[in-house]
Amino acid sequence: MSPTATTAYRVIPAVLACAVLANSAMVPLMPYLLATRFGWELWQVGLYSLAVTVTTILLNRRASALVDRGTSGVLLCAVGGAAQVVAGVAAVAALSHVGFLLLVVPALAAGGATVPVFYAMGRTAVVAAGRDATRFNSVLRVATSAGWVLGPAASFALLGSTGAQTALWAVSAAALAALVVLLLVRRRVEAVRAGATGQVPGAVERPARPDEAVRRRVRSAVTLVFLLSFAHIATTTSLPLLLVEHASVPERATGAVVAMKAFVEMAAILLAPWVLARVSPRMTVLGCAVVAVLAYVTYLLADGWGLAIAASVLEGGYYGLFAAVGLTWVQSLSPDRVGWTTGASMSGIYTGVLLASPISGLVASAWLPGITVLSMAAAGAAAIVAATATAGRSPAHPRYTGQVAPTR
Repeated sequence: MSPTATTAYRVIPAVLACAVLANSAMVPLMPYLLATRFGWELWQVGLYSLAVTVTTILLNRRASALVDRGTSGVLLCAVGGAAQVVAGVAAVAALSHVGFLLLVVPALAAGGATVPVFYAMGRTAVVAAGRDATRFNSVLRVATSAGWVLGPAASFALLGSTGAQTALWAVSAAALAALVVLLLVRRRVEAVRAGATGQVPGAVERPARPDEAVRRRVRSAVTLVFLLSFAHIATTTSLPLLLVEHASVPERATGAVVAMKAFVEMAAILLAPWVLARVSPRMTVLGCAVVAVLAYVTYLLADGWGLAIAASVLEGGYYGLFAAVGLTWVQSLSPDRVGWTTGASMSGIYTGVLLASPISGLVASAWLPGITVLSMAAAGAAAIVAATATAGRSPAHPRYTGQVAPTR
C-alpha cells in the first residue's frame, strides 16, 4: 500500500467524524432554540426541520451525481464544510435578527449532504489500499455514530452552561477544524482518486447509464433501506416514554435500556465484516428485517426489565448490522456509480427519518404502543422486499471475490 493511499485510508474517517460532529451538534439544537429562544410554535419548528431535511436530500442527490461525473470529493466536502461554518455564524446572527434563518437552512443542509461524499471517497481509498469494503464502511459508520453521540451532547452541554451563542460558535469552530484538516490532506486524497481512475479529478469519464435490471435492484435496495430506517426512527423517537408508560421500566432505569441498545448497535457495526464473511449480503439484510420484526414485537409485549432489555438488544443488533452491511450491499449493485448508489442509500435513510417522526408522533398520541406496530409493519415490508424484489443475483461482492470492485 502506498503512503498516499495509507494517509487517505486513515484520515477520511477522522475528518468525517469531525464534520458529522459539527453538523449533528446543530441539527437538534436549532429546533430547541426556535421553540425556547424564538418562541415559535411546535408546528412552525416542524416546518423548519422539514425544510432542512428536504434540502439535505436534494443536495445529497446532486452531490452524489457530481461524484460520478468526476467532481473532486474533497472539493464537495470542502464546500459543505464551509457551508457548515456559515450555518453556525448565521445562527448566531439569527439570535438577534431572525431573518438570518433563511441562510441557516441551506447552509446546514449543505453541511449534512457531504456524508455520502465522504463514504464515496472512502470507497475509492479502499480500492487503492486493497482493503475490505465492508470493514471500512463499518469504520465510517462508527465515525458517523460517534459524531452523532458527541455532537448533540456537547452542544446542549454548552447551551446549558455558557449559552446559545457559545454553543453555536463552537459548532462553527468544529466545522472549521474539519475543513482545515481536509484541506491539509487534499492533495493526498485526490492523488488516491487519480491513481484509482488513471485520470485527474474532474476529467473522469462519466460511466454509462446502468441498465434497467440494475436500476430495479437499486430501487428495491433503497426501498428496503427506507423501510428499516422508518421502522427504527418510528419507535426510537418515543422510546423513553414507551419504556416508562408501556413497558413499566422505572424512569431512572430508562437510560440504561437506551444505552444498552446503543452499545449493541456499535458492536454489531464492528461485527459486520465477520458476518459477511459467512453470510451473503442479501441474506444478511433479510435476517436484519426479520430480527427487526421480532424486536418490535418484544417491545409491544414488554412488561418490565427483562423483555425491555431483550427488545433493545434485538433492535440495536439488527440496526447496527444493517447500518454497516446495507451501504456496502447497495454500493455493490452498481460499482461503477458509487456516488449514485451511496447517495441513494443515504436518501433512503433521510426520507425514512423525515416521514417516521411526524407519523409516529400522530400514532403515539392516539395509542402509544402503536408505534411498535408501525415499526413492525415497516420491518415486515422490508423483509418481503429483501426476500422477493432483490432475489436476483447482484454483482460481485467482497465476500465472493476478496476484492473491492473498482470505481471509474
